[in-house]
Amino acid sequence: MITKLEFFAPYPELQKMAIEALNQHSTQEKLQYNSTVIAVNNTDQIPPTLQCDVVIARGYTAQRIKSLMPYMPCVEIPITIYDVSRALAKCRRMFPQQKIGLVGRYDAIQFLMEFFREKRWDILFCYPEQMDDLESAIDRALSDGCQVLVGGYSLNLIASRRRVPSVLISAGREAVEQAIDEAIKLVHVIRQEREKNELFKITLQLSEDGIVYVDNNGRITIANERAKRLAKTPEDLLEQQVQQALPFLSSYWQAVLQSLKQVTNDICKNGNEVFSVNCYPVSVENQAAGVLFFFRNVTDVMRQQKVLHKKLFEQGLTARYSFEHILYASPRMEQTVALARSYAKVNSNVLIQGETGTGKELLAQSIHSDSERFMGPFVAINCSTFTENLLESELFGYSEGTFTGGLRGGKIGLFELADGGTLFLDEVSEIPLNFQGKLLRVLQEREVRRLGDNRIRKIDVRIISATNRDLLELSLQGGFRKDLLYRLEVLKLTVPPLRERQEDIPLLLSNFIEHYRRQCHSRVQQFSPEAVKLLQRHPFYGNVRELGNLVERLLVIYSAKEVITGEDLQAALELPAGPPASPPPASPATDEKARLEEVLAGCRYNKTLAAKQLGVSRSTLWRKLKLYGLT
Repeated sequence: MITKLEFFAPYPELQKMAIEALNQHSTQEKLQYNSTVIAVNNTDQIPPTLQCDVVIARGYTAQRIKSLMPYMPCVEIPITIYDVSRALAKCRRMFPQQKIGLVGRYDAIQFLMEFFREKRWDILFCYPEQMDDLESAIDRALSDGCQVLVGGYSLNLIASRRRVPSVLISAGREAVEQAIDEAIKLVHVIRQEREKNELFKITLQLSEDGIVYVDNNGRITIANERAKRLAKTPEDLLEQQVQQALPFLSSYWQAVLQSLKQVTNDICKNGNEVFSVNCYPVSVENQAAGVLFFFRNVTDVMRQQKVLHKKLFEQGLTARYSFEHILYASPRMEQTVALARSYAKVNSNVLIQGETGTGKELLAQSIHSDSERFMGPFVAINCSTFTENLLESELFGYSEGTFTGGLRGGKIGLFELADGGTLFLDEVSEIPLNFQGKLLRVLQEREVRRLGDNRIRKIDVRIISATNRDLLELSLQGGFRKDLLYRLEVLKLTVPPLRERQEDIPLLLSNFIEHYRRQCHSRVQQFSPEAVKLLQRHPFYGNVRELGNLVERLLVIYSAKEVITGEDLQAALELPAGPPASPPPASPATDEKARLEEVLAGCRYNKTLAAKQLGVSRSTLWRKLKLYGLT
């Protein structure tokens, strides 16, 4: 930014010196200046509205400018001890053995008096306070026997007129450069203060809160327009007493001023309006100076929360489901939901364990929606779909330039996105072992550092994890860190498989029919009792997801029918006709392996089709095949 200087010199030699100093200054490219030679008695000719940032002048000229234009920053060229010494030495050489009168307001004089006494120089020091006193100071010097005078340009003009010998105290190059540096610094400081003041004004006026500052006398000295609108007063709040202008804040002002303790998120009424109030004491040297208030209409707060929640929803950072979306009739599921509701009341980490397709994320979202974090983001990530490096960058984020091809400006991590809300780690058992230590540290310290960045960011995130594997057994095998397991499994929730809660199938079935019949343009209204019983005997290793996929397939195949019969279901499942037989007793692992072999054979070993029929992801199917040696 350009700095505009106005330089007033009382004599041409000083002007020349100033121009040279300005042209050789290190910031010369950012300087614009104008220089004028003008005597102090002609300062009235200076226009009252100078187009500059700062004025540089000397002696009485500087004093006159300050009095004429008090709003204009003015830097005075200092008269140093060296300047005075040089002038006195010159005078001594020119007028030896004559008594010298040093006339002027120079700070250096006090230091020189003793020095010149020791040299036995005959010098009289005169101190005129104002320009108007200069003539009388000269008269005093002459009446005391001074034969030659030493002083500034104004003194030399008067001495010349009165034909009294005189010597000018010339400003040195160092003093001129010092004044220029000081002027540039002064402009910089003034601009910084103006910027801060402007920022303060903008912040004050754009704030959604009503902001008021009340001094220790109860007088309102700061108030923004929002405060005026919330108070519904046509009058300006400034300079009014808080008891009359804002009586609902009066009791807070007295209490906070006496205790010097802040009050946050308190609720008070003003007529029919309800306000949320925050009060902060302001003290100077441990003495109460006033109280700063922030207050907001509670109705406005609730409206803004709805808008924020809508924006989070649009960005996919919000929970779509709550406990009301969970359909169940079985005692097992009733106990599970009740336990999950109790978990929603606290902020502890939760581990949800259950087979694929049982609805673990549905429960995770429900816990978030029923918690005090419901207005915060809900961020989900499937840990099995990322390599170690990608998972680290997704969770922690990275700064610009960390990766070749990375986003310009870097990327915010999911931990930061979930700040104030919940982070859902699905298939947490698949997190690479080397990365588990880094994740553990974040959970312990509650702080995260982006890749390639040195800044540590504090986070407030609740972790809900989900897995279809036994993490304790996995940790005993060395595939999962025990310390991380203990950190994730503060609270544990086990979701029963669908085959262990057959009572829920009719409810789920009706819901899926209603959901898919519109999408599939199907006329199907219900399943026959025989078909429902057949479904309740089906093992459903893909659980609720497999049931949903099955219903969608049947509604497409039999779209012209209104009722799906047992025969229709048997054909879709490729089961033999006749009454369904009770399955032989077997372990869950044996049943699952047999089911996998059956579905793979029916799909001609097409793993994509098999995964869809089972209602599981391709990565989950691959892991199960590897577990049972079917790859």
